[in-house]
Parts: sequence; structure tokens; C-alpha cells
Amino acid sequence: MQKKYDELAEQGDRPKRTYIEKYSYLIENLYKNNYNWGKISGNHPFLIQGVLFNSILCKSERDLGKIAEAIGYDPYIHYEKADKLKTAINKKLYDETEGIYYNFDLVNQRHIKRDTIFSYMPLFAGIPDKDMGKRVLDTLRTHCFCIADMDCVAIPSYDMCQVDFDGEFYWRGPVWVNINWYLAQGIRQYGETELSDWIENSLITLADRHGFHEYYDPDSGRGLGEKDFSWTAALIIDLIAPRLRNEN
Repeated sequence: MQKKYDELAEQGDRPKRTYIEKYSYLIENLYKNNYNWGKISGNHPFLIQGVLFNSILCKSERDLGKIAEAIGYDPYIHYEKADKLKTAINKKLYDETEGIYYNFDLVNQRHIKRDTIFSYMPLFAGIPDKDMGKRVLDTLRTHCFCIADMDCVAIPSYDMCQVDFDGEFYWRGPVWVNINWYLAQGIRQYGETELSDWIENSLITLADRHGFHEYYDPDSGRGLGEKDFSWTAALIIDLIAPRLRNEN
């Protein structure tokens, strides 16, 4: 696995061998337990209820409901799942004191209080109500995600004021186009048109100057990880397409 990583991108852009070995151990443990939740929940050291994953799942169920309606099928099951996920995310992953969503560690039964950009992904799925959404956005503005001065190439994946921030290391700081795309859509739903436009325009400029990379340095914009990355290219096309239609 390490050799394949080294072939795809610069070694400095990828998790070190110690991390890869941990990832491999977790995968092997899942396989040995036949991916059975009853077995996994009792002996797996890494059990996380993630804000990003569950927010996307919630949005996906609601979108499937809309598709079902459009083609004449009953959308109820999808809307019901989306509503249950929304309730669960607000109940378990939202920290009322800090006005932010956190991943939840099932092993230690506590929030993982690291301020990553994932904490704001419920906005994409319309999970917070209007008042909660405003509070989450206020939290985003007061933390170091370049919102106040708009002085980064786009939104970094990790709070830049944290001591373990690293603008070149995977999810510890770099700009990811897909996550910025989610965030731009989400904050637009809560009336933040100017900020959403800035994020989208920043992504287009980033790709124009540095190409379609897996992720980017938030200060310099230098492309990191794999180059000619398909989801980066696809999402930039998605952002450009309506602008081209409006011009024509």
C-alpha cells in the first residue's frame, strides 16, 4: 500500500508509514470480523460517528426522495430516513455550548473536539434550523478558516490557529475542492450569498492557476497529492457551467 501511495504522489503529501500501518490494521480487523457490526462494536479501536459522512447521507436520502417524486415513486422512505438522520445529528453531534458540530468517538463516548471544516458540513444538508445555522456560521467566522479576511486561496480543511495545523498534510490543513463545494452550497442556503460566491470563484481561480489537483496549499495554492484529479475537475466544471449559460 505504501508503495502505491509513493507512486501516485510526492511522499511528503501522503500519510507516513506509521499511519498507513494503522489504517491497514483497522481494515484487516473489519475483514476478520466479516464486517459484522455486532462483532466490530465490541473489539474495534476506532469507531467514529462522523459529521461529514452523516451529513452527506442525510442530503443523499432527501435527494433520492426528490428523484422518486419526479419519476412517480413513493418518496416516503427516503424522506423518513433523512428526517431521522437530521434529528440524530442535531441530538448527538451538535455541541450547544460551542455552537458547532463535532465527530463522536463511540469507544470513549465523547465528542472529538477538533475544529475541522467537517464541523460545518450539516449546512450542506440543511440540518440546522435557521437560528442554529446562523450560530454555526458565526462560529465559522470566529475561527481561523480565512473567512474574515478572505486571505487564503479557499477554505482550509483545518483551523489554521491550531498548533497541529499543516497546510500540506492531507486533512490537517489543505484546501479540498469537494469540501469547499459542499460548504459553498450549504452557506448559500442560509443566505450567505457573498461568501458562497467568494468560495466558488476562489475554486475556479485555483484550478485555473494550478491545475486539477487532489488538494492544495491554502496559502500558496500549490497543487498537492495526485494531479489531474477527476472530482476536482468535475466540480470545477459544475461551477463554470452555469456561468457559461448565463453569458450565452
